[in-house]
Amino acid sequence: MVDNSCITVPTESNGVVSVSALGPSGRKAFYSNWGVEQTDVSAPGGDSREGFGTTRFNIPENRVLSALPKNVADAKGLLNPDGTPKTPLVLRDCKGTTCAYYQYLQATSMASPHAVGVAALIVSKFGHKDRHHGGLTLDPRTTERILRGTATQTPCPVPALFDYPETNSVDALCEGTIEHNGFYGDGIVNALTASIG
Repeated sequence: MVDNSCITVPTESNGVVSVSALGPSGRKAFYSNWGVEQTDVSAPGGDSREGFGTTRFNIPENRVLSALPKNVADAKGLLNPDGTPKTPLVLRDCKGTTCAYYQYLQATSMASPHAVGVAALIVSKFGHKDRHHGGLTLDPRTTERILRGTATQTPCPVPALFDYPETNSVDALCEGTIEHNGFYGDGIVNALTASIG
């Protein structure tokens, strides 16, 4: 049995910032990790199942729009022979004869880049010149401290036991305080407050 005498790797490893994923309303996504010891911050990751029982259920826009290389779209069979998408989860944007493709996705791997983007803003604001590698650098512990300290504190939902009626997912219990809880960690990453300091 795994209990708190064991650590969850990589989530609870030193030097790792664990990010939970949120749907468009700010609720914890049905697939996301959670737990007081497993969540440092939260960020948008998309949730196709948000809005169950309404007309807003399972629409592409409930996910996160991400770049999609054309060769990957072709390999996955997502495009018609003329280059148009076969699915509403793929978008094409053309300027003249050059087209870019995007795909609606959902995952903690969509939430983590949001947190990384905020971390990059922190380094750009507070970092110093890296004489050895060029660019800017900032101690990772300082970056994490600012990232977590400027996140928007968000309380557990009421009731704290969150039911996902639209899935077979396990109900999730949010524990902790507004300062730090199992769904949002120290809060939702906030690019504006992080870049102001």
